[in-house]
Amino acid sequence: MHLWDREELWRWSVLLFIGTVIVYTARSALPVVSVLVQEDFGWDHNVLGKVMGSFSYGYMMSQIAGGFLADRFGGALVLAYCGFVWSALTVLTPTIVRLSNSPAGAMMIVRTMLGVSQGLHYPSFTSLIGEKVQAGERSFPYSFIASGGQVGLLLVGSIGSWIARSYKWDYLFTAIGVSGFFWSLYIYRLNGQYSAGAIKRTRSLENPNPVRPNLCKKAVFAMMLAHLVSNNTFFILFNWLPAFFHTHWPEAPASIYASAPWSLSLFGCLGSGYLSDMLGKKYNMTFARKFSCSICLGISAFFLYCLSNTSSFYAAIFNSCMACTASAFGSGSILINPSDLYPEASGFLFGIMNTIGAIPGFLGVQAVGYGLHHGYEWPQILRMIGLLNILGNVVYVAFGSASRLV
Repeated sequence: MHLWDREELWRWSVLLFIGTVIVYTARSALPVVSVLVQEDFGWDHNVLGKVMGSFSYGYMMSQIAGGFLADRFGGALVLAYCGFVWSALTVLTPTIVRLSNSPAGAMMIVRTMLGVSQGLHYPSFTSLIGEKVQAGERSFPYSFIASGGQVGLLLVGSIGSWIARSYKWDYLFTAIGVSGFFWSLYIYRLNGQYSAGAIKRTRSLENPNPVRPNLCKKAVFAMMLAHLVSNNTFFILFNWLPAFFHTHWPEAPASIYASAPWSLSLFGCLGSGYLSDMLGKKYNMTFARKFSCSICLGISAFFLYCLSNTSSFYAAIFNSCMACTASAFGSGSILINPSDLYPEASGFLFGIMNTIGAIPGFLGVQAVGYGLHHGYEWPQILRMIGLLNILGNVVYVAFGSASRLV
């Protein structure tokens, strides 16, 4: 099995980082312009919650298949093909919705299909890292690639929000989709090992009986639960923070509260990778994973509690920034954990984990919309998210591991 050398590692890391940036701008475009779309079509909070949550229905459907395909045929090839699909869907979203007799229904269908196509992205590059990077050196490259999501959120929240409000929200979707198409085309051309019909990878031929992850292991269960509650925090903040700030401070500039909460997440994501590799070398990787996970879940729970008690706009910005930054430490702990436990099947295991992790994307997001529609207050919602984080953190610290399983 060929491992990337230093030059190949950073070439692919930068390329995958850029792709993750564009992926997140595509999936977060709707939450960022949700207030504009809501006003455009006259949706209430309940309808908006269903529309935004529909992405995760599709996202959940393709995770396992994406991991299996990436492990068998190569993550780069899967990334290219799924990139063409989600780029086209992003470009066509405004046109499809505006021409439909049922804009909410059309948006839900498109968002579901977007989720299906983007659901292959993370399992694919997780499989690449598990295959091409040696153990003990995976945390920082993985975190660097995953940090593209934070950059994407920051870009679409600042520049994207400005484009949508200054011109038309349709233009934001077009710009993102075109960017994704060119990135996918470059990935496809660069991936020369799959040209001339060379579909199956060398590893598949050498190992016809790949490792099958044992989902009954305590370490696997702890990882799954930690990912579930971590994603619950992310999806709710990702989809509902703009509405939260608009409700409490309607006169505040949208470009600030749409981008500020994610402004420091990049450093949290990169810091988690660096910290995990450093602690792994000094102590052991299991300790490193648990330490980063405690920041991801425990510290984020603390700042969510602080956010639930604040009445100041700037204090709310600070607490949301800290909660999102702490949550980003999952990149150096939970997200990379499948490559520790089963490196030969890391894409497949990640797909299973992320299928479970996608459940809050529709259940949690829609539950918030339902709760707000029926009189629940934001402090109650934020505290419940924090309590779930604490539960996940306790279980991961007790049973989590970075040791290879058999």
